[in-house]
Amino acid sequence: MAFIRWKMSRHGMRRAYLVHSYRDEQGVPRHKTLAYLGAEGELTPERVDELREKHKDLAIHWERIAPAAKPPRSLDAATLSDEALLCNLKLLRREKGLNIQAMVQALTQAGLPPFKIPGFGDHVVSPEYYKRFERRVVENKAAQYSFLLPHILPFLRKVFES
Repeated sequence: MAFIRWKMSRHGMRRAYLVHSYRDEQGVPRHKTLAYLGAEGELTPERVDELREKHKDLAIHWERIAPAAKPPRSLDAATLSDEALLCNLKLLRREKGLNIQAMVQALTQAGLPPFKIPGFGDHVVSPEYYKRFERRVVENKAAQYSFLLPHILPFLRKVFES
């Protein structure tokens, strides 16, 4: 029997795998990963044909394999207050399937302009800066970023609500 399994990576990102379940010679249940399907869990008919050819020695009912249903989101950014959005920043980013680098790119694409750091001038959000920002905000220790919150919040909403 083959099925699609969703697993969390060590970074908290959901990933899909096509897995074959069988029993070995001693009758012990075993699992064999046939394919990595990524964050979207896409399994096109062409990919099924490719896997069927690659694993023709396995007794699998290929026609029964359905596309993966992505696990439901637990939070809706549109309904969250500003404070709740900030407290759940990491969870929202992970549910959206974004790593730190992709999050910075999404903020830039959403139109986030450079911001002024008191005493330092203009500053562009870098992955390292965003990582520290997110950690501090989620831990509720964001006093040093208080000047940035009103500036970045509309762009966070734009990323999470799209």
